[in-house]
Amino acid sequence: PDSASRAIGAVGGHRRSPWAAERPQHSRFRLARSVERHHAHNPQSWHHHAMSSSDDMITPTETNSVWAERTGTRQYLGHNARGAQVRVGMGPGEFSPGELLKIALATCNTLSADHRLAKALGEDFEANVICATNKNEEEERYSDFDVQIVTDLSALSDEQLATLTSRVVGAIERSCTVGHTLDKGSGVRLHLLDDAD
Repeated sequence: PDSASRAIGAVGGHRRSPWAAERPQHSRFRLARSVERHHAHNPQSWHHHAMSSSDDMITPTETNSVWAERTGTRQYLGHNARGAQVRVGMGPGEFSPGELLKIALATCNTLSADHRLAKALGEDFEANVICATNKNEEEERYSDFDVQIVTDLSALSDEQLATLTSRVVGAIERSCTVGHTLDKGSGVRLHLLDDAD
């Protein structure tokens, strides 16, 4: 079989960093409203918003958070503490939030398994990873994610391929935080904060 058919399937202007000294203190913020979205497996919770207090807020740090600044109508520029940026929106040269979710899952899979693939295929192996989805239009959510790692597997015997597949899947199941989160669900809270400055 060719490599594709043998692909391994596995599961602007205003800028203010929200971290450390540059981050406005909580005392400068007035908690205007907070919305809690409960566990993802409760389909009704999305529409029944519960009020939450400022005590429920997770304090952003350089290691637990990212941030985005508005640059235009339905356009944001995402940042992390390491200086990376990504344009988020629906226009040319921008990732939609849904596409970023797919990229996050796909690359979380491959980063988790990279050492296993490199050991079997060589440190300089070439690969692409695809994340395709089915969407439930009525509920405005993805119902299925399909991650496809495509690389040259022609040098492997069927036994070696089976072993590599098992090891790749095992590495992903151990280490892929994004996959674990999608699989198990998580609590989501929204805080609308006043920054008068």
